[in-house]
Order: sequence, then structure tokens, then C-alpha cells
Amino acid sequence: LKRDVGLFSSITLLLGAIIGTGIFITPGNVLRNSKTISIDLLLWTLGGVNAFIGGLCAAELGALLPASGGDYAYFLAAGRRYGACGDLPAFFFAWACFFVEPAGTSIQGLTFSAYLLSLPYPDCTPPYEVNVLVASLFITLATAMNCFSVRMSTKVQDIFSGLKCAFLYAVIITGAVYIFRGNHIWDTQPSDTLPSIGDLAAATYSALYCYSGWNCINCVAEEIKNPGRNIPVAIAVSVVITVITYLLVNISFFVVLDAHTIASTDAVAVTFVRATWGRTMAAVMPLVIALTVFGSTCADVLSSSRIFFAASREGHLARFMSFVHVENSVPLVAVVGRCILALTFTLVGSVHFLIEVSILLGNVWEAASVISLLLLRRSMRDAPRPYRVPTVIAVLRLLVCVALAAVTLVQVKRYAYQYALLAVTFVAGGMYYYLFVWKKIRLRGCESVSVFLQKCFNSAPCASELEKRVNEMERIVQWD
Repeated sequence: LKRDVGLFSSITLLLGAIIGTGIFITPGNVLRNSKTISIDLLLWTLGGVNAFIGGLCAAELGALLPASGGDYAYFLAAGRRYGACGDLPAFFFAWACFFVEPAGTSIQGLTFSAYLLSLPYPDCTPPYEVNVLVASLFITLATAMNCFSVRMSTKVQDIFSGLKCAFLYAVIITGAVYIFRGNHIWDTQPSDTLPSIGDLAAATYSALYCYSGWNCINCVAEEIKNPGRNIPVAIAVSVVITVITYLLVNISFFVVLDAHTIASTDAVAVTFVRATWGRTMAAVMPLVIALTVFGSTCADVLSSSRIFFAASREGHLARFMSFVHVENSVPLVAVVGRCILALTFTLVGSVHFLIEVSILLGNVWEAASVISLLLLRRSMRDAPRPYRVPTVIAVLRLLVCVALAAVTLVQVKRYAYQYALLAVTFVAGGMYYYLFVWKKIRLRGCESVSVFLQKCFNSAPCASELEKRVNEMERIVQWD
């Protein structure tokens, strides 16, 4: 793949992935469960710190192994020393992403449709067919933006990240003006009751949700210029910008709106705009949020399609998804295949259970990522590392991920159906691995399908950057 993504585009890609609809809809839930403004702001800060230390771990891995696939590549490299089954964690990660990532895009498409259609349907629910049609067009357009070239994809991210940041800083400036016109921070009475453990957990998850996406840059590491420098810098800069922005936006909400108003609504941004900029601008807010969703989805399509590409290149998914366009080096088959899956989920309309299990999976994979980092420090101890995270921070990150996953598992009875479905999905993955990866069974006609897709998409197989990088590291160790 071509290294076309520079530092600025890396930062805007991360900002586009991190800053989504969460900051517009979750502040009310965080305050409602945290009870007080001080605890609320503390949780937003801790969420940012969690993202930052996670980003530091991801920065070391991305600089060490700048290959497509992100965590998939790290699991694969860390498992090499454990023999034939050492690739199982990498396979199951790719298998889960194969379903969860397109389903997430489907949910984003339906969210975009709901906000956009609230303009022509302000007082009623739009027809189901219209909702699905708009969501499908949204998914197709977001996919198309990533089909022409990586450079075009990053330019789109530059624009949408700029628009999102411009709106959020307009909110911050408005809050700063209202400080001198009378504000509600000082007249908010402390709550008589402290939040329970369950309330704190709910508030924490809402805050953490807003910071998700900070590791998407690792999925496209193979296409980043000077990855040893740009990946750590991009992660650090984007996470710091996000933390500062989120804190200032929340303070602006508290300045303009009283705590009761914020806690009683999930449309805090709309309420804020109505109170400061007027009803006309408030009516346009659904369009702003819809555009925010579109920018985040474009970033997700760019990053997660590289997981499919990397897994198929290593033989864990269908080989044809590893084909790249011969001119612009975009993994077209993986991008289009992901789009087809997302459209299928949208039409079926049965993917919302994945929202619940994605929290558990996210923490499990992030914990496994830190374990991979520690294992690679042993198996590739002599490999040059442009950046090295302090071990104490890596261990702290591991403990946080394990704790968050444990809290989610405590609620297994509440989500019994979802977890049962997840278990079935992983059992099916185990069967797939045994038949097509371990036994290497090939279905009749696979070769013909591969040739047909190569001709349709003007694509060809791509060499493995991960294999090349790991082999180089092993040669360095042998020479030493």
C-alpha cells in the first residue's frame, strides 16, 4: 500500500473518528448518573486520561509494526512464537470485527437517517422504508468516499473534522461570553445523594463512549508517512485536543443551562443552541449532528476495512478481500464487501444488540492489545522502537481494561440473549478456523470467483507489510 497519509491528515482522521455524536447526546446521561457537576467533570477527565494512556500503548505498537490491521497485526506478531495456534487471538479479533464493524456502520446510518429526516418530519415518525433508504444511501456514500484513493479519504476527513471542531469551539466561545452575562455553575445546588456504584458505572461508560476511536490510526499504519514519528504524535495531539474540547464544551453547557435541564434531556446540544442562538439555529442542529455522523463513519470505513484486508491477506478471511486496486492501492474488495455487510444489517434491522456487546469486546481486545505489547517486548526485545511507553502505564492500562470488562460481565443476566448470540458467533468462528484455516479446505469455484473479482475491481494481491517487518526484526536479532 502507498504511504500517502501525512501528520496533519493523521490528526484529522483521529479527530473525525473520536469526535462523533456522543458529545451531543451523552452529557445529560453523564450528569444524571454522576449527580454533581464536580463528579461529572471528573469522569470526563478520567475518560480522557484513559484514552490517553491507551493511546500511548497504541503509539508504541503502531510505531514498532506499522502494518495494516491495527490490533490484528499485533496479535498475529505476538502469537508467532506460540506455534500453529498462536494466530487464534488474531483470527477471533478479525472474525468479531467482520460482524461488529459493519453492524456499527449500519447503526450509524440509521442514526444519520433519524437526524436528517427529523427536518422534513419534525412532528412524526418517518416511514420505515424512507428511513432504511436514507441509511443505505448514507452507507453507500461513505463507502464511495473511500474507494477512489486514500488521499481523497483523508481530504474528506480534513473537511468534516474541521466542521465539527468549528461548531464545538463556537459552543465554547458562546459559553465564555455567557460567563459575563450570568451563568448557572455557581447557583447549582449540590445533590443530597451520592451516586451509587451502578450510577457511576453508567456515567463512566457514557463518557468512555465519547472517547472511542482513538486507536483507528493503527489500522491504516501501513499507509502513513514516517509512521515511527507520525503515529505517536498524531495520537497524542488528537487525544489532548479532544479532552480539552470536551471539558470546555461541558463547562459551556453548565454555564448556559442549569443542571436540572441538562440532566433531563438527551438533546443537550439542541437545548443549548435554542437557549443561545435561537430557535432557527436549533432547527438546523439535526443537520449538524447528521454531518458529524457522516464524518465519523467515513473514518470508520477507512480504518476497519484495513482489518478485513489484513486478515484476508494472512488467510484468516476470504483471500479475495486482500486484493488492492492496481492504480490507487485501495483495498476495494474489502471496502465494498464491508459496505454490502452493512447494507444487509440495515435491511434486516436486527443489529442493535451489538451495541451492548461492543463494550465488552472493546475492553477485551484492548486488554489483549496491551498483553501483545508486553509479549512483543520479549520476543522482539532488540527491535528498534521509535517510541516506548513506560511499563507502569502499560500495566495500568491492562488493569483498567480488565476491570471494565469485569463490570460488563456482571450484567450478563441482563443481556443474556446478546451474550448467547455472541457465543454462537464465536463457535461458528471456531468451526470456520478449523475447516478453512487449520485444514485449509478450499471450496470448489473459489479460484474462479477470485479471478472474476480481480477483473471487476482491477485489483491484484498485495504483499504483507507485517510479514516483511517481522522478518526484518528477526534478522536484526540474529545478526546481533
